[in-house]
Amino acid sequence: MHQKIITVVIFFSLLTTLPGQNDLPEKPDSWVNDYADVLSSSQEQDIQNMLGGLEKRSSNQIFIGIFQKIPENYYIEDFAVKLYDKWRPGLADEDN
Repeated sequence: MHQKIITVVIFFSLLTTLPGQNDLPEKPDSWVNDYADVLSSSQEQDIQNMLGGLEKRSSNQIFIGIFQKIPENYYIEDFAVKLYDKWRPGLADEDN
């Protein structure tokens, strides 16, 4: 019985160290989010305009996130899925 309690405590301790959505940036207010400062202002504005036009024409949203590096303990695939889950692109009333 004592061993089961220790195992459960260790398991819960491990869960608190796993990466979660708290280490991801909040949903942005703009379509282009250059956290690595790769784009010039004019490039960023051009892409913003293009993605804004896309949303007006089709109601589809595309967010761009440029990162210097992904957080530790993430694979790129996991990071992309968790970021998508947190940002939730698309318009709720359009189911897209």
